[in-house]
Amino acid sequence: MLVQRAGDHLGAGCELVLLLMRYRFALDAEAYRVLRSYLSPLVNDSVEQGWEECTEAAMTHLLRTTLSKSSKDAVSITTQLAPLQDTSKLKKQIGVVCERLARGASLTRDQ
Repeated sequence: MLVQRAGDHLGAGCELVLLLMRYRFALDAEAYRVLRSYLSPLVNDSVEQGWEECTEAAMTHLLRTTLSKSSKDAVSITTQLAPLQDTSKLKKQIGVVCERLARGASLTRDQ
């Protein structure tokens, strides 16, 4: 029950971060949907992988594809999901996503 409560709090916090990002960067519905698919507020922890591992892999993919600095930097990779020792890399990746959105990067092709 305690793990479920922590997951609920994580999901609520993630939802708040998503909304703040939507309004701060004036994301339209499609861009918000894309962001939400990478930074999901749905917390489905399992023994094999948790929210942190899935989200870290998703953020890595987003930063190396859609939000890469240039088209030649865009690389498609496969990431092995390993248990995270701490969340510092994930926090940094979310910060980098915010920085790139602040500089005008687009999450959708038509912008």
